[in-house]
Amino acid sequence: MRHPHELIWSGWLVVLSVAGCVPYTVATTAQPVPVGEVAPTLVWYAIPNGIEVLRDSSIAWLGIDAETRIGVSDRADVGIRIPSASGVVVTYKYRLSTNRDRQAPAIAVMGGGGLVNWGNHADFELTLIASGRQKLLTPYGGLRVGQVLPLSREAASDSPTAGGFLGLRIGKEQLGVSAEVGVFYDRSALGVRSSQVIVVPALVLHGEDLISAITRTTGGRPR
Repeated sequence: MRHPHELIWSGWLVVLSVAGCVPYTVATTAQPVPVGEVAPTLVWYAIPNGIEVLRDSSIAWLGIDAETRIGVSDRADVGIRIPSASGVVVTYKYRLSTNRDRQAPAIAVMGGGGLVNWGNHADFELTLIASGRQKLLTPYGGLRVGQVLPLSREAASDSPTAGGFLGLRIGKEQLGVSAEVGVFYDRSALGVRSSQVIVVPALVLHGEDLISAITRTTGGRPR
């Protein structure tokens, strides 16, 4: 019989070598970044039941995504995300409302794709985002669906991921913090967990100044 800690390490090695990470968090409201402006974000997220190591025990999957959104028009911005240093995903967000008031509630669609899991999978995603009036406290939420396709013989095939998310941003996209939680149907392609429903809580830092301050505080090198 294998010792529990051996099972834990085996699970982690399987996931790290084959599964990697795909973007679960949204980390943005429906309003685009103003034209010519840049809004970096840093996202910490967790999947509490990410890996089951024993019948009645599991360990959390933890990840960090870095993203920069760039305003390209009055109604659109482009995001470049690095999901847990394992790939790159580019998204295009388009606000459906023609209202030029940037503080008004809005609805947007965001689509994108890229390479994840160290290039072993192609990622495609589509998100519908609704957000309230842009104030000190800005609620947002919506629906999200994604699909990864294997690009190598070793990569596992997977089913689509679909679900919803809710978030609350405190401050602005150029300087603020968001708390977000998503609930998704996400079948484990590698069978590392039995549950097909995952909950993904996340903490999002918005703005270069705040990210640099946190990096210095945690011992990183300031920009």
